[in-house]
Amino acid sequence: MPEQLVALQNESHHMASCNFPNRKQPVVLQTRKAIDSPINRLPFEIIVTIFFHAICHPSPFSHYTSWGTRRVQLERDPEDAFFSVTLGAVCSSWRNVVLSTPKLWTYFEYPQSVWKRKRDCRYLLALYLQNSRHLPISISLTFIGNVDDTLLWHPSFDRALISNLKRIHSLSLQNPSPRWVSQIKDIPFIVNLSIDWESGWPHTKERLPLHRCHALVCLSLHRASAAPTSDVRRIIYQIPSSLTILDLSFIPIDTCIKAMLRCPNLVEAYIHSHQADDYHTPDYLRENWFAEPVVFSHLKVFLWDWLHNDSDWAEVFFEHLQTPSLCMLVLVASFDGQLQELSSGERRFIDQLPQTLRTRSFNKLRTSTLIA
Repeated sequence: MPEQLVALQNESHHMASCNFPNRKQPVVLQTRKAIDSPINRLPFEIIVTIFFHAICHPSPFSHYTSWGTRRVQLERDPEDAFFSVTLGAVCSSWRNVVLSTPKLWTYFEYPQSVWKRKRDCRYLLALYLQNSRHLPISISLTFIGNVDDTLLWHPSFDRALISNLKRIHSLSLQNPSPRWVSQIKDIPFIVNLSIDWESGWPHTKERLPLHRCHALVCLSLHRASAAPTSDVRRIIYQIPSSLTILDLSFIPIDTCIKAMLRCPNLVEAYIHSHQADDYHTPDYLRENWFAEPVVFSHLKVFLWDWLHNDSDWAEVFFEHLQTPSLCMLVLVASFDGQLQELSSGERRFIDQLPQTLRTRSFNKLRTSTLIA
């Protein structure tokens, strides 16, 4: 930095001694001011810290009180995309800071708004993979239009992406190609996974092999409300018991319940607007899932937003459900905007709520059904 400043000072003196207008002079003065600015006097570590907090990072799992609330919270400012690239383009000193700091490249997001740009920016994923070096990375990808079933992202960059799958720590996908379904098994160290199928459930018979992801803690799966329910069970079934946060939307009730039963260590569970039972299950088979009380010893937050339709699975589930550590409960009935009655199983569950409960909310339920 001092060498650059001395060189600019010498050049400025030279142009002044020439005693004639020089088009380069304003540029030299501007560069000199930039180098001599207060922020460039800061230590390297301080600048890195400022940059790190300025860059958009993946949002943690939040408490979504409704599907509409979730949609708003997922929206991103398009200017936040590729902010590391933006910082590096300001000046040479900032570029040196950005390129020499791998942690500034550990989150890549390609939101829907970027697809509207004239220039295809998908190549930037390779830049982030390279500059983050060997650090764990978080990736958020949105797909639009007709997606090529054979691609993960782009034919020119899929090889680089596949070679770095083991580094993925968090992954968020919107309307991904079926190719991703078969690749999940190659991300063994993934901790957070979110998949949204807004345009419909993928046309694939592949299972989502999440049972191989033993580090997975947070799982969020959402499908379009009008999508067919076939194949939903195939994907939901293969989940690991390591989950502590489960967030499901527009998925059949019995599938949601089975997913919860496979995760005894849940701390937060958000079940939104799930649909009717996926298929009729004989009573004796359903009872096999509830041979003993269903106890979630660590569950602290429980949101149950359901399309009330007298589901046998939901009735039996609440009859056996115990949540001794519950702190927050939200029950919402989503059925044509009408007030709904609680089932006997749901009333039993509410009557036995633990003393640890600090917050409870009941929406679209008849007040009379909540009186013990």
